[in-house]
Amino acid sequence: MAKITINGISIDPAVHHAALAAANLVSPSAASSNFILVQAKQPLTGPQRAQLERAGAKILEYAPENTFICQYPPSDLSPIRALPFVEWANVYLEGFKIPTSLRPGGQTATANLLSAAPLDLLSNDRVTVNVILHKGVAGDSVRNKIAAAAGLNPATMEVGRNKIRLTVERRRLKDLAATDEVRHIEPYVAPKLANNIARDILRANEAENAGGLAGEDQIVAIADTGLDKGTADDVHPAFTGRVLKLYALGRAGDASDPDGHGTHVAGSVLGDGIFMTFLHPHIGMTARACTQIRGARRPTAAMTPSRQRSTISSGTIAIV
Repeated sequence: MAKITINGISIDPAVHHAALAAANLVSPSAASSNFILVQAKQPLTGPQRAQLERAGAKILEYAPENTFICQYPPSDLSPIRALPFVEWANVYLEGFKIPTSLRPGGQTATANLLSAAPLDLLSNDRVTVNVILHKGVAGDSVRNKIAAAAGLNPATMEVGRNKIRLTVERRRLKDLAATDEVRHIEPYVAPKLANNIARDILRANEAENAGGLAGEDQIVAIADTGLDKGTADDVHPAFTGRVLKLYALGRAGDASDPDGHGTHVAGSVLGDGIFMTFLHPHIGMTARACTQIRGARRPTAAMTPSRQRSTISSGTIAIV
C-alpha cells in the first residue's frame, strides 16, 4: 500500500501498522472526530463512492495516495472498514496538521508522521499562522472555538471563508491541532514583490540569446483578464501596432483590464524593450510577435485607466 501525505507529513498504514497501533493512533471508533481518512485499494469507481456515501462517509477531498478525507458523523468505523475496496480507515490524525516548518528546528522537508519532531509545549514565542479548516467548515462557525484554543480574543483574528489567520504562542499549536474542524496549520508568509526574479523564472536570458528567435511573423493568443483600456489602437508604446484583435468574452463589449493581470501577461509576451529597470530591458519572450487577447476571466477589482497603463510598465518589469 502507498503512503498518505498531507501537509508534508507522511505515513504508510500498511508498513507502519504496528507502530501506529503501539502509539495508540489506530482508533477503535470515530467517536472523537467527525473527520476520517479512507484509503482505497485502488482508485475508486463511481459505485464505490456511492457505497461510501451510503455508509455515512461524505468525501471532502482526495489526498495521495488513493486516500480520501471524509466527513463521518457516526462513531462506528466498522461499516467503512468492512467495505471490500477499503484498505484502511481511521480518524483524521492530528499528526498531519502541523508541518515540520512549525516544529522545533524549523525544518521545511517532509517527515514521517511517527518520527516528526515533537511540538514545543513550553515556548511563548509567537508565530503567525493560517488555520485551514476542513472543507465545508465556515470560519465564522468555529471562530470562538479557535480563539479559545489559541488563547486569543476572537476580535484579533482574521476570519475567512475556510481559514483563520492568527498570531499565537507556539505552545498553543497543539491545542489548535486538537480542534476537530482544523484540517491543517501552515505558517503565514507575507506577500512581497519579487519583480527582479521573474526574468530567471521565464528563462528570458535564454530566449534573448537563442539566435534571434523573437517571434517575428508569429501570432500569440492570450486568454486572460483583458488588456489595458480595452482597445487595440490606444495601447502602451510597448504594444503599438502589434495588438491585432481583442475579444471580450468575460464582459460583453468590454475588453479592458481592470484587474491588471492580462496586461501584465501581455508584457511578458510582447514587451519590446523600450523601458529599462533592474538593469534589464522590458523585453517579452516573443518581442516581435503580434497578439490576440481574449478577456476570458471576470475582473475582481476596479482600476482607473491611468493605473491600467502603469500596469503595463510595471508588469513588464515583474516578468522580464
